[in-house]
Amino acid sequence: MGKFAKIISFLLHPLLMPSYGMLIFLRMDVFIPPDGKRRLFFVVFFFTFLLPVLNILFLYNRKVIKSIYLETREERNLPFFSTTVVYFITWFMLKDMLPSKAISMLLLSATISVALTYILNRKIKVSAHMTGIGGLTGAVLIFSWLFGINSTGILVVLFLTGGVLASIRMYLGAHDFKEVSLGYFSGLLSQVVLFGSF
Repeated sequence: MGKFAKIISFLLHPLLMPSYGMLIFLRMDVFIPPDGKRRLFFVVFFFTFLLPVLNILFLYNRKVIKSIYLETREERNLPFFSTTVVYFITWFMLKDMLPSKAISMLLLSATISVALTYILNRKIKVSAHMTGIGGLTGAVLIFSWLFGINSTGILVVLFLTGGVLASIRMYLGAHDFKEVSLGYFSGLLSQVVLFGSF
C-alpha cells in the first residue's frame, strides 16, 4: 500500500497540475489546431514542471535543501518562492501570445496557487499537493461555468481525486487533516475568486 500511495502521490504532484489543467483546457478548446496544442502543452510542461524540478535538484546538489521531497516547512520556502517567480515569468512571457485568454488565466491561477502556498507555508506546512488539486478543480469548475461547458464527468473525477489524494498524504504522514484541508480549500477558493473576475 505504501508504494502504491507514493506512486499516486507522484502522479498527482503539484508541479504537474498546470500540465493537467492545460490538457483539460485544450481538450475543451476546439479552435486551436492539433499541432498548436502540442507545442503549447510542451512549453507549459517545460516551464511549470521540468524547470522547477531542475531547480530543486540544483538546490539539493548545492546542499541548500536536505531532501528533494522538501519534508520540512523551512526547506520548502526557497523552492516555493523560486517556483512562484518561474511561474510568473512564464505567464508574463506567454500571456499575449496565447490563443485563449482562459489559458492565460490558467497559468496565472497556477502562479497564484504557488504564491499562496509559499505565503501559508511561512506559518504552517500546508499541503502543496492539495493546493494543486484544489486549484485545478476550481479552475475547471469556473471555466465550465463561464463558457457553458458541461464538465460534470471531469469535475466528479477531480473531486474524487482530491479525496483520494488527501487520504494518501495523511497515510504517508506528510500532512495532517488541517494541513490538507487548508491546502485544498485555499487552492479551490483562490481559483474561484480569480476566474470569477474574468
